[in-house]
Amino acid sequence: MTAIIYVDRTKHADDGCDWTNVILWQMNSGARARSRSVFIPAPRPIQVVKPRGAAVTKNNKTVSAPAVKNGRTIKTHTGTVIRARGELVVRLHETATVWSANGNENYDKKTGLRIGAPGRCRLLLETIKPIAKKTDSTAETEVDSQDGELSAQALVAIMKGKTLSYQAILNSIKKYHPGNAMTMVQLQNRIKSMSGSKYVGLTRHDDMPVTHFTLNSVDPRFYVLSSKNLRA
Repeated sequence: MTAIIYVDRTKHADDGCDWTNVILWQMNSGARARSRSVFIPAPRPIQVVKPRGAAVTKNNKTVSAPAVKNGRTIKTHTGTVIRARGELVVRLHETATVWSANGNENYDKKTGLRIGAPGRCRLLLETIKPIAKKTDSTAETEVDSQDGELSAQALVAIMKGKTLSYQAILNSIKKYHPGNAMTMVQLQNRIKSMSGSKYVGLTRHDDMPVTHFTLNSVDPRFYVLSSKNLRA
């Protein structure tokens, strides 16, 4: 026996769209989450015919674009990110839905989870704070934390008279300069330039399980050259 079902069309306006892709995406969302698949953004319904009868309302929400200076996005906040190698303070800029550290590293503004990356990498939302603007008189004497740069004087103060590994140096930078976002690659480049300078007495220890460095002496002329390189 065939039953005829009458649908009350007054409650659901026909928008003239094909929602098949959206329905399939929602049905498979649980399986993607369990298998930790790559993030796939939700598809949009496809307009098939012009809707008749009911008026279609458009969402004209305006999204404020991040500030741009000299072709680069200005990062206005800092926050602590939990990664597989530990915690790291990064510089962020805000969009309508995410906190962005760079083009490939975005964190959801509500949950703090990294978008498009499996695992437990996330941003601690309670640690987000605006970057204090520095005056011209103090900019030369204070440590420049933009893009992970650290003054030569600050780096020498951390390393001098000690035998430290790369990770130990990064931990000290995080402890004494929490606003700095220096990465492991940036630190390795700084140590490499110090090793090649004739004004720095740096000893490399490769006889340990992890490479260590001992900073014995620094000529004041090294600070002048280092400050010129940072400004360049």
